[in-house]
Amino acid sequence: MTQERKIEFQRRLTQSNRSGVILIMYEIIFEYLDEALTENRDRETYKNSLRKAQEMIRELMYALDFQYPLSKSLASLYQYSNTRLSMSMYEHKPDKIIEVKKILTALYDSFAEAAKEDHSGPMMRNTQQVYTGMTYGKDNLAQNYVDGNIHRGFLA
Repeated sequence: MTQERKIEFQRRLTQSNRSGVILIMYEIIFEYLDEALTENRDRETYKNSLRKAQEMIRELMYALDFQYPLSKSLASLYQYSNTRLSMSMYEHKPDKIIEVKKILTALYDSFAEAAKEDHSGPMMRNTQQVYTGMTYGKDNLAQNYVDGNIHRGFLA
């Protein structure tokens, strides 16, 4: 994943509510899976991309609240996906990655639909506000960061 994409995900995470964070985690997984599926990849990049996707899937598993019956089904799907990615890592065949991507895409679509109902505020407080489109760059929209609170972060 490029540094530019990492910064974009980081910026979006600071502005997102709970549902938005889950969606971003799925998007990060898709980014790593796409990276593993690229034609001009070496074996090490392939393995690293799959390992990072697995780490993100484990984070989704850790976030489950097992008070709800749906969590058990999601945990099973996440575990299955992790197993398939492990198999793909050692066989070096993309068919299992494509299968996992289909499963996770269906879950992503479901979470995206549920996120439309989530009107809570951002999870992170004391973050910079980001405004897009206030000014224009040569070839794209510029993003401005406004830091209204000079006491961001921890105070000792």
